[in-house]
Formats: sequence, structure tokens, C-alpha cells
Amino acid sequence: GTAVPLRAGRLDERRRAAHLAFATFRRPGHPEQVAVVMPDAVQVWSLTTGRPVVTVRWVASKSQHAAVFSQDGNRLAAISQDGVTAVWNTDRAAGPGSQVPTAEKDDLLGFTPDGVLVSVRQSDQADGVRLWNPDTGSQLMSMASVSPGDMWQLSGNRLTDFAEGLTRSFELNPEL
Repeated sequence: GTAVPLRAGRLDERRRAAHLAFATFRRPGHPEQVAVVMPDAVQVWSLTTGRPVVTVRWVASKSQHAAVFSQDGNRLAAISQDGVTAVWNTDRAAGPGSQVPTAEKDDLLGFTPDGVLVSVRQSDQADGVRLWNPDTGSQLMSMASVSPGDMWQLSGNRLTDFAEGLTRSFELNPEL
């Protein structure tokens, strides 16, 4: 890729650039933008300008699955270290919007095309997937894993559980 120029000598910009180097949360529909999870905020950065576009003060989890964009790129969800997930409009985020009571051990898988937030829990007590209404914070559904440590994948409306020796796939279509 192309290097993002930053003003030399500014400690805060060098620190942000270090976070930016590890960003993996690309914004759909905006290939030049990524979400960056920082110690005290979640930012959407422009790779073109090398500057943040949106900053929301939120102490997000350090998990590699701490933040996800909706499939249209208009919403961003980030889970906190205490398990609460904030969801906000990406273009006009003034602060965390609605909050979803996910759990401390949850990771975020993504959003379905119709905007349902999907989280996965992997803990000693209960593994599985939960579906959430991001506007109300209410849980819509939960599904247990076949075995502890299953890997889950969300692709569009298709949710797949990769268990040891067994793969289950579900269509998350409310019209079926």
C-alpha cells in the first residue's frame, strides 16, 4: 500500500499511526477508511488524508473482534471491556449511540444485511451466538455451539458454525 504522510515530531500522530498500522476494520463502501480501536476511543480514519474522520470516546475491548461495521458501512459497533456494545451512525457520531448488553466474553461477528448485530460468546460456561436489535438493545435469538471453541463465520445472512468434525450453516432470513 501507499504510506500515509504524517507530520513529523508529533507524538500523538505517531501513536495514532502505530494504532492505524494494526487496524483491520475496513469500512464497507469506503475502502479508504478503517476503524481504529484506541485505548480511550474508537476512530474512523481516512487512509487518504492520514487523519481521523470520526472520533467517539469509548473504551473498547482489546479483542481482535472488538469493532465491526454494518454491511453498508453506515453503522459501527464496538464492544467495551465490560461487555457493553455501543452502536452509532458512522458519519455523525457525537458519542456512543444505542447500547447492547452483550457480555464480557463476547466478540462481535458483524451485522446481517438487515442490520441485526451478531455476537459470539466463547467462555467456560456457555458458547454460542446471539442476535441483537442494535436500536433497542434487545436480544432476538441465541443459539448454542456444538462444542466448546467452535469457530463462527457470518457472511451476509449465512451464519456458519465450524465445530470439530461438524459444520452447521443457517440462513438468517426473517422471511423464511
